[in-house]
Amino acid sequence: MMLMRVFRTLLALSITLSAAPLAASASSDKPVKTVNVRFNPGTTSAIYKGNIKGYQFHSYRFHAQKGQVLNISLDKSNPNIAVSVRYLGKNSDSEFLTASDQVLPFTGHYEVRILQTRNGARKNNRLRQYAVTISIVGSGSKTAAANGAKTEDSHTNWITY
Repeated sequence: MMLMRVFRTLLALSITLSAAPLAASASSDKPVKTVNVRFNPGTTSAIYKGNIKGYQFHSYRFHAQKGQVLNISLDKSNPNIAVSVRYLGKNSDSEFLTASDQVLPFTGHYEVRILQTRNGARKNNRLRQYAVTISIVGSGSKTAAANGAKTEDSHTNWITY
């Protein structure tokens, strides 16, 4: 009887301890801030500013057409800030893209993440400022910019160009 109680206690403890890292890793993949990219009528770019700390990241999301050109300009004053761009469609884990003059390979949803380099995130765990310019041109973007950024549908806040 006593042995069974000890066994149950150890089993419960091991399950609890093994689940803790999973919860921590799941929460670290969630952005601190998510922004739906919007361009003012007649423009093809937008500037966003923010602050991140440690392993936090901010997500900037938009919808774009295959063949459009994406360009991300990051304020160079902080070398610890990095950008990653990815396609959020099928096989999105393998679709990381470059941030400069990237011809978009698919029509669909994309995400720009602003984060710190690993080394920068570990150092001092300080709040770091950034400014990023997101630009999308080509393949009908002038028409979309002239009409203003419209949301794709009422269920998502993605922007169609």
